[in-house]
Amino acid sequence: MEFFLGALALLSIALKLLNKITWSWGWVLAPLWGPLLLAALAGALSGAASI
Repeated sequence: MEFFLGALALLSIALKLLNKITWSWGWVLAPLWGPLLLAALAGALSGAASI
């Protein structure tokens, strides 16, 4: 899964730099920060469930 997200991030960055897509940089870099956000959310939910 990490390989796919890394490849997707590189492709998105290349397309952004070549002006082929007009997405914001937040969406272009989403494959990099998305998994961290999901892990933080899962940790918060498991912590809240243990209370």
